[in-house]
Amino acid sequence: MNERVLVASAMLMLASLGTIDASDAGVGSGPGLSHAAAKIEGHWTLTVREENGAVASVHTFYNHFEGHFPLRSLLMGQRKTRGWALALDILGDSGGLVTCLGPDGETSCSLRQIEYGSSEGVPTLRVEGGTIIQLSGTLQPAGAGILDTVRSGLEICSDTSTCVSFTITRRRFNQPSTPGGPIPEPILVKARQHIDVTLRITAR
Repeated sequence: MNERVLVASAMLMLASLGTIDASDAGVGSGPGLSHAAAKIEGHWTLTVREENGAVASVHTFYNHFEGHFPLRSLLMGQRKTRGWALALDILGDSGGLVTCLGPDGETSCSLRQIEYGSSEGVPTLRVEGGTIIQLSGTLQPAGAGILDTVRSGLEICSDTSTCVSFTITRRRFNQPSTPGGPIPEPILVKARQHIDVTLRITAR
């Protein structure tokens, strides 16, 4: 993880700690506290393009934040980051998961940094940091289907031999989002379309 991404992680974690500490202490949710505690959100943009590059559809939505523990561990120096990943679960007509096309053939519909432990997925995830953490990349489904779930993951290590992957954000499309966003319209994809994926994790 470069310095800018580490700073962004620390900022997000400080917001997370503020929210957790107020809750753990059993403090009421009066106006002062509710406005003081920052909220961590993941904002997704999916742009579905035809093989020739023409835009077929664009979808934006928010998702649940689940990454309190790993970000707290990073901020406190108990763990170090190994890599980020994004995954799309696309359900095919038979109910199974659609695969995506990768450099070595069909693989899971996930993007990952090269350092990320899983050997599945396309190792072309771009990670940027500043006042936010932004993850982006492109996937190409091998078959047609409907998007069921999106999620981001972070692998953290206590040493070179002990690494664990954690879900940071997740959104299932049959559930409303924690930040209050509505359930998006069904996102349909065809075989060999391109899906440009961007996730911005912010604290506000």
